[in-house]
Amino acid sequence: MRPDAVTPDVLVIGAGPAGISTALWCARLNRTVRIFDHAAQAGGQLQNIPATITDYPGLGSIDPRALAERLVTHLHAQGIQIERETRVQSIDIEQQVVDLESGQAVGWQRLVLATGARKRTLGVPGEDNLRGLGVRFHGPKTDEHFDAQQIVVVGGGDTACENTLVLAKMGHRVTVLVRGSRLRGRKFFADPIQDHPNIDIRYDASVVQFTGSETLEGVVFNRSGTTEQIETSLCFVHVGTEPSSELVRGIVRLEDSGHVAVDRSGKTSHPLLWAVGDVAAPHAPSVAWAVGSAMAASKDIELSLSVSRRR
Repeated sequence: MRPDAVTPDVLVIGAGPAGISTALWCARLNRTVRIFDHAAQAGGQLQNIPATITDYPGLGSIDPRALAERLVTHLHAQGIQIERETRVQSIDIEQQVVDLESGQAVGWQRLVLATGARKRTLGVPGEDNLRGLGVRFHGPKTDEHFDAQQIVVVGGGDTACENTLVLAKMGHRVTVLVRGSRLRGRKFFADPIQDHPNIDIRYDASVVQFTGSETLEGVVFNRSGTTEQIETSLCFVHVGTEPSSELVRGIVRLEDSGHVAVDRSGKTSHPLLWAVGDVAAPHAPSVAWAVGSAMAASKDIELSLSVSRRR
């Protein structure tokens, strides 16, 4: 398929903090940029964080969606529009083209993967059928209202603990199902939920099924060899994330975890492709890392383009 007429110096896939920061820096370095995102709203995982962000330097405490809006506003001020609801289907690395789900092909000089990470699923019966019908993978927003009094949270890490506390503060009874024998969340997140009167933590509990036809009716789990069920119409699954790296599988080297293997400038094993943010951050997924890795990659991309032009 022939690419369209607009071939930018840099094409960025993903409009979370890493992708937007990459586009900003490349534009600042006088490079033409296009940025695609499959979602209707930019910001990536910022759209699904339930609580305020308190650890981004210089901002104090900020709502994650407000931060996303600030990033988008900054990008627009540079004359760059995010091409939303634009899903990349495949990458032709030899022809330097991406094929879109719409059937369009877009060429590029340098490509940046900023696709982030997605919520890991349990892979049990009923999970796919009831996604969005009582089974949720993103946390509650502080202004949301739920009719369910009994809510289940699956997981024991930072996100599960944080969301459990948000729900308990709303007045809900929360049962937390933890696969291991202890909470894995940091002390800051784990301590507040352990003695909360609205929270019941059940350890060594593995979910085996979600029940219900049109909506969620219950969560079935195995605990110490015994099968139990909790009746509920709402369950939040927080069992970690996995990198959204499938677009470059077979094109560049991946870590065993599925994260894209990069050097300190974000360059992958292919000289025309960089990866930034959570898709390449197995040990330090964060907004700060996303923004910093974008800057490093942008400087390296500028050097690559400059050297290429002189040849």
